[in-house]
Amino acid sequence: MLFINTLCIIGIYEAAAQPKRILYPIKTYLEEKLPYKVFAPILGCVYCMASVWGTLFLAMSIFLDILPLKWGIVLPFYIAALSGLIHGIEFLREKFS
Repeated sequence: MLFINTLCIIGIYEAAAQPKRILYPIKTYLEEKLPYKVFAPILGCVYCMASVWGTLFLAMSIFLDILPLKWGIVLPFYIAALSGLIHGIEFLREKFS
């Protein structure tokens, strides 16, 4: 589940990264309207996005009974692991591209 969430976050980030991508207009709008500290976890920083999108992903998993409610306790550890996994994937991507 952690790996799927990582791929979702990187996919959302990449979908907003360049002008011809589908989420780019939303990214530019939010970037103009929101302060950076609010914008970064939404679409601006792939590492920061783990906090918002990871919480939403875990909350949806609990709400849809994919995970039991007791998994809510591990949220801080889940977010930290998610951020670390994203960092590792981005590091490898930069190294091999």
